[in-house]
Amino acid sequence: MPTPRLSTRLTLSAATTNAIRGQEISLTGELMAWSVEFGPWGRLQPVAEPLAVAAIEFYILRYVKGEPSFWRTGPTVYTDNSGKYSYNFASDTPETIQFKAVYAGDSGDMGSTSSVVRATWWTNIPTTLTLEPLYNYVVGEEGGTAQVKGSLTDVFGNGIANKSIFITSLYYTATDPNVGTNTQASVATDSQGIFKDVWVHTFSAPTGYADFQAHFSGDGTYGPSESNIVNPAA
Repeated sequence: MPTPRLSTRLTLSAATTNAIRGQEISLTGELMAWSVEFGPWGRLQPVAEPLAVAAIEFYILRYVKGEPSFWRTGPTVYTDNSGKYSYNFASDTPETIQFKAVYAGDSGDMGSTSSVVRATWWTNIPTTLTLEPLYNYVVGEEGGTAQVKGSLTDVFGNGIANKSIFITSLYYTATDPNVGTNTQASVATDSQGIFKDVWVHTFSAPTGYADFQAHFSGDGTYGPSESNIVNPAA
């Protein structure tokens, strides 16, 4: 009776799936073979062993006009003594690409296919801008102050330092949306991407309100974004 082939498991992952065009994304994975052996009390238990110097073939799927095309054969890499492998890929154009890895198997081990990893290369890194009230002003109080706080982060969740944030405020009443003109202040983010601004209103209408919104215009690396609108009225 021939010896049964062992089942295998192939993994694939990426530390990050977002990058600026031209930057590399590192894809890593592991190939393990599974068997069973007798454990304590004579019970069968699964055992995983790494497969060394095994050929792993990558497949790459690009998008054309927003639609997936077809899988193309990519490079072949080999596992190390721990069954691990890696592949670095960079795209010079803004696009989304899918990757999968395939182990064909051999006389002793069955083949397996990894899950799909989807990565995106951007012209500019997308950003997120948040805003919240820290100190509420009293409606109708002459010279009352309001403080707002916000953060600027990239698509990876990292704070973006030393960027100019423009904060707009529009004063209005319940019956007249044009009492105050839209004013603008500029603040800079700190090392953690945090910013604060104190606004002093000088309108005397007893039922006045003010809406605040933060704006980041973007630059050569980061894309533009706008915050939510807040109304810090007491």
